Amino acid sequence: MSFLVPAYNEAATIGDLLNAVWALELEKQIVALGDKAIGVDADVSKVEDLQRLVDAAVKEFGRLDVMVNNAGIQQPLVQVVETTEAIYREVMDTNLWGVITGCRAAGRVMRSQGSGAVINTASQLGKIAFETWGVYSASKAGVIAITQAMA
Repeated sequence: MSFLVPAYNEAATIGDLLNAVWALELEKQIVALGDKAIGVDADVSKVEDLQRLVDAAVKEFGRLDVMVNNAGIQQPLVQVVETTEAIYREVMDTNLWGVITGCRAAGRVMRSQGSGAVINTASQLGKIAFETWGVYSASKAGVIAITQAMA
């Protein structure tokens, strides 16, 4: 899940990996509170969806001040040698590549406007791996590393 919150919490763009209905419902709730929001159906594992999400925020609100990368999916609880390539790619595409892509798309806008902040959420499992959480741990360790590199 990625949230983009432009202009001092006065407006929000919401994108959700799994549930466009949830994103649109959250939009309605924010608007009902008197704030501005737009919901965008976006899959964070897809570069074009994240770019569309950032573009929608800039188009609607004129700028992008905060990007929150909060995507994360679990893997089946098996050892790394038992993890299929499909599972490995799904976890990495969502948990790591989605964050990198979100950082890149939002970072370019923020750099051009001269300000902004990106918030990435990782996991303690990015620092300490368990036997059956290897791929998930590797993805979250990557989030920690990219966050440090961008700081």
